[in-house]
Amino acid sequence: MNITTTRMAACVLLAAGAASTNAQSGPDAAVEDDCWVSNEKLVNAYVQKASRDMGRHLGLDEYQQQLFSESFRDEAQRFIAGNRETLKPLINDYVDAVFGSTPPTPELAAEWADRALPVIGALRDVAANVGERTREFMTEEQEARLDSQLAAVEAGADVVTHRLLTWSDGGFDAKSEWPGSPQFRELDRKRRVELEGAMETARRAALNDPAAQPETPKAAKPRDAKDEWTLYTESFIRRYGLNEDQQQRARLALQGQISQRDRYLARCGPEMERISALYTAAKNDEALKKAEAAYARLMEPAQTMFEVLKKKLDRLPTRAQRAAAAKTDGERRE
Repeated sequence: MNITTTRMAACVLLAAGAASTNAQSGPDAAVEDDCWVSNEKLVNAYVQKASRDMGRHLGLDEYQQQLFSESFRDEAQRFIAGNRETLKPLINDYVDAVFGSTPPTPELAAEWADRALPVIGALRDVAANVGERTREFMTEEQEARLDSQLAAVEAGADVVTHRLLTWSDGGFDAKSEWPGSPQFRELDRKRRVELEGAMETARRAALNDPAAQPETPKAAKPRDAKDEWTLYTESFIRRYGLNEDQQQRARLALQGQISQRDRYLARCGPEMERISALYTAAKNDEALKKAEAAYARLMEPAQTMFEVLKKKLDRLPTRAQRAAAAKTDGERRE
């Protein structure tokens, strides 16, 4: 995977770095004032480096690079300011687990994962916001490159989310996931290779590279040709009377988001089976609510992908098309 994708993913998944390298929680970690989230100079330097690397990959000119760096920095600072008190204990707990003499229990890992999952959602928003703010001054070619990098970041976030969900449900295995375990290094190397492979596949798919399309995983099930996302897109096209070029862009956006969704759901096969078993075994309302909550959490990334699709579609209509659609809507209500 190229270095720009890696740097952007690292920057957008900054606080989740611990999760992607097997961070676990400790029970009573102290919040240190010298935590990196308090070091504005360090954060700015890293963000500046990442944004410069991305700018070179996207082919930005000097003016575009300045705007891109400012947007990247603003979103990173907004994220850290809004999550500082959550990030500090998460990172300190990770350090405690890595350098501790004994591994954390599955219960502690589950508690850490529950705290980390909302951070992943917030980081997805950072990526989406950077994309929204910066594509306005990009050419179509630059925008396509940006979308490919954002797709890679989304794929990385999916892998991290799936793993955290496993830990949240008590699936943490100290033998394979605690850095102090003899088996950890080799297994972690394999996990990193899988993570980078998923991100690279998503990046290529966003560029519509046919050679990069993976075989359908065995866990994946065929989806209806006219599922909810397709119906929404076709309805959107009709409502705004999109022209041929706009329709093509709308369907490409749909195809890209569906590909991301289906890859995510394919990786969730074992977890989906476990949740199905929870539904089957539920004998009371409490057990049923637990199964429903587990399913809702598993589907959160897919719902986020749907919201991204909506945002991409919302950028397509012209003012005239929006005005015509609003007029038609008003006439139908009368």
